Amino acid sequence: MAINRDYLNLITPQEASSRGINLNDKIRHAIYTAVQTRSTEKNAGSGQLFRYPNKYDELAGLPDSDFISAMKYLLADRLVAQLCALEYLFESDKLEMQLFFIAKPPAPVETTGGLYREVIRYTAQEVEKWGFKRPDITSDNLYQLLKADFESEDLTEVSEGILYDIFADVKEESFLYTPAIGQLDTFKHDVLEDLSDYPDFILLENYGCCIVKDNNVLTVFNTAENFMQQRLMPIARNDPSCSRVFEQVYLEEEEHKADKNALPRTDFSLKRSKAIQKALQRKGIKQGNGMLTLLLVQKLANRAASLLQKEYKDSMDQKLKELLQDVLSEEADIEKRFLSIPQEQQEEMPDRLWAALKEHPDIVLSEWELPTGKIYTILKKDAEVFAKWIRHLEKIPRPEIWQILATKKMLEAVEQEMPHLFQDKEFVKTYGHILRKAYLRYIPWYLWLFVFLGMQPFLDKAFQIAKGKIDSQQKKLAEKNKIKWQKKTAEIQEHRIAKATLLKEIQEKNKFKDILDEFYFVHGTIPTVNLVASKLSESDSKNLVERLKKLHFILLGGSEKKEGSMIVMYPRDREWSRLRGKLFSAVEQILDRTSKKQDAEAKALASNAQVILKYLNAKSTSSLTPTRDPFEELEKLIRKEKDKNELNTK
Repeated sequence: MAINRDYLNLITPQEASSRGINLNDKIRHAIYTAVQTRSTEKNAGSGQLFRYPNKYDELAGLPDSDFISAMKYLLADRLVAQLCALEYLFESDKLEMQLFFIAKPPAPVETTGGLYREVIRYTAQEVEKWGFKRPDITSDNLYQLLKADFESEDLTEVSEGILYDIFADVKEESFLYTPAIGQLDTFKHDVLEDLSDYPDFILLENYGCCIVKDNNVLTVFNTAENFMQQRLMPIARNDPSCSRVFEQVYLEEEEHKADKNALPRTDFSLKRSKAIQKALQRKGIKQGNGMLTLLLVQKLANRAASLLQKEYKDSMDQKLKELLQDVLSEEADIEKRFLSIPQEQQEEMPDRLWAALKEHPDIVLSEWELPTGKIYTILKKDAEVFAKWIRHLEKIPRPEIWQILATKKMLEAVEQEMPHLFQDKEFVKTYGHILRKAYLRYIPWYLWLFVFLGMQPFLDKAFQIAKGKIDSQQKKLAEKNKIKWQKKTAEIQEHRIAKATLLKEIQEKNKFKDILDEFYFVHGTIPTVNLVASKLSESDSKNLVERLKKLHFILLGGSEKKEGSMIVMYPRDREWSRLRGKLFSAVEQILDRTSKKQDAEAKALASNAQVILKYLNAKSTSSLTPTRDPFEELEKLIRKEKDKNELNTK
């Protein structure tokens, strides 16, 4: 693309005079004055520059032929420049090119460059106005377009309302005079650069642009992503490099799903799309074969992620509302207004939801220790609700003792906020009655009679003993439950570390495999340790042989003293059976190519090719036990956790 802004270097009438340029011609002088008077940055930013065609009062009656002839001289003498802009015509709902003329601004603080920048900004604003009026892209219409592109058909009939050429009207013949070389390319480049700050404007290389508003982003992104998964990925899996990315991303995605606090992400789709795009580009494909799908996924991934994360946060608010629906409801039965959450359920809650629950101003949240584990209890922070709940417990023939004691703990936490509750004699009587039911379990048998007789000194002593036992039991259970939970979380952490280690190993292994692909199947040569090292940064190439051996890559030829000359081959993992045939073909092509050459480099390459063929032809290689595959290990870990979680939810 030729970038040219030299045509903006204009001269003043004084400079023109010193160069012998005659401005005494009345028509030229009148036109120049009309152009210069309007050459302000304010006018440039509002589309009020001298434009053609237009009839200005000071040029009234001037024939077009005289204007065109005089302007030609002004342009040639560099006193005036012609600029183009795009304007949105509301009546026709179109973007049309407008021709402006500028001169050196009359204000000394302004420049022609400043005028040009304002024209570009004005154009971008007009494109935004036009874009705002574009219809939303429907899933059905987009699917038809993606299908046509995937099948490399003509997109004209199905691209309406989706793909646009905003510069369709910007062409050389639209100018009054032939524009400067590179002027159109520069204009398009600068407008697109300005439009990069306009998120709805999506530039799709080799296709044009589309307008995707926030309310339309997820429709477009999801349609493109689904199309990629259903139509492009099954074919791309035949490419080793794509297959590796898909497998790695699958594991990363599964690990992400296992994180209760994970926000929605679109980078998994982004990685898949880039892998497929690279595979297409290696074949020289720039359009068709699904390239449009990939570009849409890539262009919209970040915006889609932001919107999905906002939806996720909104869903947390909705879940909180659902969780407390009965608790805060005036109509719900009282037994539904007492909510209990076991620790296992609480631990599965996203931290955002749990924090919102704990901080909710209208509830009382407390915890109680049971032999089976910790449990969290919730009631509305309302005296009437507590009174109803106490009466409910009193009516039940055999109430849960832990519910009575947990309610007591909750009530004690908010007693200062509801002092009038304990002024209600009826409530105090009912409350004392249910507490007695609970305390009887903890009172020594020899004090029961005194309790039933209501002898106050013995009654106080009995309740004191019961309270002490309850407190002691709660401390012991809390310690026991804590140890049990710590053991469980330690196992979870151990699994996470194991999975992270395996994932890192897979990523490194795939990086080396991609380098080998490039040497064997793209460059048609045989990679040695030194060649592999040349594709890595200095820090990454350290201890390379040791790392390759650890990852079970096959090293042939060379010696410990000449590690750099050792041939690097793929490990015998899940890909081995597929790669073995490709290696045969690639190595035989290398031998065929080098057989007629006698130089040292060709001989060395042929020698290495023979070493590989000997290894591949050995009967033992086909029956060798595959090496340890971290992918399979990680897959088993994830599957095991999935099965365990599914079992727990049944």
